[in-house]
Amino acid sequence: MRIELSMHHSEHSDMDIKKEIKSVLETGLDIQEISVFPYNIKSIKRSIKKENNVILSSPIDFPLGVSDTESRLNQCAYAISSGVQKIDIMAPSSLIVNKKYDQMREEIAQITELCVSENIQYSYMLEYRMFTHSCLQRICKMLKTLGIDTIYPSSGYMLDNIIDNIIASVYLTQKTGMKTVVNGDIWTIAQADKIIKQKPHGIRLKTIHSARVLQDALRQK
Repeated sequence: MRIELSMHHSEHSDMDIKKEIKSVLETGLDIQEISVFPYNIKSIKRSIKKENNVILSSPIDFPLGVSDTESRLNQCAYAISSGVQKIDIMAPSSLIVNKKYDQMREEIAQITELCVSENIQYSYMLEYRMFTHSCLQRICKMLKTLGIDTIYPSSGYMLDNIIDNIIASVYLTQKTGMKTVVNGDIWTIAQADKIIKQKPHGIRLKTIHSARVLQDALRQK
């Protein structure tokens, strides 16, 4: 199971983020990806040792996906120029609710062209609390036809019920074959155990507490 860490805390300084990342890495968990806002990348990148082999990523149009295509492309370009190796794009809410799927395909094609030209990985974030499961399923099937095989069913921005997060992840994997990364708050070993049992493609942690809980759960296996 892939383990990631997101530091999307707008109230934290670069120094705060560096300290928390250091604490999480010291748990011994095999963190494969760290996500921070684009404006944090340059500072954080300098503090991550290359031997850690950690991918740095940033969310785009976070957390609701409400910007227009031009703004979203500019955000992608800025994140890439700042040194990210991967971007996680919030699905465009306005295009989805208005069923402008052709425009969504066109936007994805532009983002794909940009990422391929810069050798940047990319995935999409959805928000299971904003859309029905059937809508999410439809969007996932579209993304898959366009070569995108990994999604986050949640932005991870708002507090949610981790069980609902797991259910959304399992549902979308079963219905579409998408690789899903659980992206919610973990408070207890019991919750961590449920995630491990479901065997998602990955889990994205948000705090040092969640990292320690996951570490404890994995040690009991």
